[in-house]
Amino acid sequence: MLIQSVGFGYEPMTDDYKLVRLVYPDNECVPPLVEIYTLRTGIWRCITAPGPPYFIRDWSSSVFVNGALHWPANTPLWQGAFRNVIVWFNMKDEAFGEVGMPKSLQGLEDLNVSVALVDGLLALVPRNSCGNEASQAVWVMKEYGTEESWSKLFDIRIGGFERVIGFTKTSSDDVLVQKAQRLFSFGPISREYLDLPIHVTEDIYLDTYVESLVLLNAADRVPW
Repeated sequence: MLIQSVGFGYEPMTDDYKLVRLVYPDNECVPPLVEIYTLRTGIWRCITAPGPPYFIRDWSSSVFVNGALHWPANTPLWQGAFRNVIVWFNMKDEAFGEVGMPKSLQGLEDLNVSVALVDGLLALVPRNSCGNEASQAVWVMKEYGTEESWSKLFDIRIGGFERVIGFTKTSSDDVLVQKAQRLFSFGPISREYLDLPIHVTEDIYLDTYVESLVLLNAADRVPW
């Protein structure tokens, strides 16, 4: 079974949008195959640069910030020394790199987090209630690309939550959290949570976006 993850972002130098797909054809065999679809050409191509020597979970969410896509990743268990990292892919150079997670998260083999944007900063948010308290905190990278600049914003005080859905406006506002088939609103300042009258039958997702007049259907694009 193929394991794959995707990411979507904008490259200003060529004024083009790119869809990046990482494919692991044999479970956790690394590095993955890397394919790119560009909106201007309308075709897929493989890049010659080697993929990252890390494993990114199947359909792991990505976030686009500072001209690069970011995924949470880890070293394959069979390699020995385990480590959690963030893998990034620069849209301009089409090259991979990495930055470490907070020290308290790097060695957790059962860590289940996703990347996000909080106040414009790269962030890590928990996706389930692991036993380790560090995995229940929301972290932001104050200085992009600097591992030592990770800062914990707050802890999530909802026992048994499954994942953070998203943030409302800024990091000091409420956080939407899913627990079983219910949604909760958690206040980082008040430390209180509210059971919202919303029943969730399937996983729901919330993401950020930037308004644009670009038409994604190539047939509808206006010629220049």
